[in-house]
Amino acid sequence: MRSLLLTVTVLCLAFGPASGDVTRVSLGDIPRTYAHYLNAEEAALCGAAAATGGVGASFYNPALVARVRGAGGIATVRYNVKSRNYLPDDLDSSDHGLLFSQAVAVKSATPVTYGFSYAAPSYRSVELAGLVGGEVYEARFTGGLRFFEVLFGSRIGSSGQGAIGVAAGIVNLNEEARVSRPGSVESSRIDGIAASLAFGFVFDAAEWLSVGVGHRLSSSVEVEGELNAGGGPSSGTSETQSTSVVGLTYRATSALSVHASYLNAGWGAAKSTLAAYPDPERDLFSDAIGTAALGVEFVLPGDRVEIRAGGSKVVQGEAENAIVPEYSAGLGAVLRFRQYSAQLSLVREQFELDGESAEVINYGIYGSVGYSF
Repeated sequence: MRSLLLTVTVLCLAFGPASGDVTRVSLGDIPRTYAHYLNAEEAALCGAAAATGGVGASFYNPALVARVRGAGGIATVRYNVKSRNYLPDDLDSSDHGLLFSQAVAVKSATPVTYGFSYAAPSYRSVELAGLVGGEVYEARFTGGLRFFEVLFGSRIGSSGQGAIGVAAGIVNLNEEARVSRPGSVESSRIDGIAASLAFGFVFDAAEWLSVGVGHRLSSSVEVEGELNAGGGPSSGTSETQSTSVVGLTYRATSALSVHASYLNAGWGAAKSTLAAYPDPERDLFSDAIGTAALGVEFVLPGDRVEIRAGGSKVVQGEAENAIVPEYSAGLGAVLRFRQYSAQLSLVREQFELDGESAEVINYGIYGSVGYSF
């Protein structure tokens, strides 16, 4: 639906009637679900190791922190370059952005592992400029969804072959918009917090096979804000996605591992992630968004360099008046030296707009550094 260029117009119109209590649903950053990769490992594998991977995948499955021996962690930044070819020729867009997207640090104290995490699975940084309705138009949208959580994991089973885990904390949602037109400057700001909770399980069935499952509950965020057009304060609610993942890792050899996962965002009809628009019909998922992913990792001789590649595809679900991920492909590498690691990955994402392939493509560059003692 190419009228998504009304991203511009809708927000302009939203300023007037949005004062007072409204139910806010989101535009947010694409994708509308938690499929946006948080670290270089998951970017390269396109989420294939979300249920059975390293400590960076604890956002999806907190039980993975119990695998850390001693202390471990990861920190990640990402840079996104997005194509907006659906916009008219006289409207330019710039929404490239560098984001500190994840930090995890945990320590084991047998039999419990504990720590903290920061995750920013969704954000916006968009600038638009051009002609709208014959008028010169400039706009800037910023905001994000951020999780601050404590992590707990514990080994279970006679030989510690299983693990359970939980992540609990707060989710913060904030957005700002500034729109300039001849003779007027309009702005809005909203902010809110809510409780967040996720739990998971992972089981090493054999030396060559691990299986895992994780679930993140939805959070209902009460937002408060201000509008300078239409008057006064504004308040409402926004609902984050509930997300489940199930997957496995097959270690074919000591050098080759294969990951597979299925990620389900939203159970049945659901609202989208960020709160930007007062239109209750915007960005509603008519069904859960199900994504299948497959990835491989290969360790080169010497055990210092590892190559990763993966892909994912949405196999279930539609969204009304929203963009959803259609497929993605990733490639990356990790360099290990002593207890440290440096990772770099590239990902290309194609999105679907109103049931049809869209010309909206996201290129992501992900860099992560990690440690394990």
